[in-house]
Amino acid sequence: MCSKWSEYGRILQEKGLVTQFAFYSKGGHLWATTSSHFQVEPEEFTYLTAGFQDDSGLRQRGLRVGGSHYTMTRLSNRGSIMVARDAASGHGCVICCCSRCVIVAAYEDSSQLGACYSAVERLGDFLLDKGF
Repeated sequence: MCSKWSEYGRILQEKGLVTQFAFYSKGGHLWATTSSHFQVEPEEFTYLTAGFQDDSGLRQRGLRVGGSHYTMTRLSNRGSIMVARDAASGHGCVICCCSRCVIVAAYEDSSQLGACYSAVERLGDFLLDKGF
């Protein structure tokens, strides 16, 4: 794993914008994560990234990230950012699909959603500008 990916995630974490993060290649290879417990299983990764093209399955079944089940609540108009949450706990995740990588970020307090979404969106835009 490259240290720059860890550094991107640590900055978001230190600012309180995300609780956990993971960066993947579009092929599903893990580049960086906050912990070995916060990962997306390979078959779930394939299912998750396919949801950016057709989200009907994710809306019906939900998704698993880091061992937690979430209900997909939103796919951005441009189809590159997905929001999912656990209604019972208020926890959720924001997933951004770039050209060559996928950002997965989680938050634990429902009040963090806006900050997490904005941070992941900005990082995604930055990475797209850099060719990722």
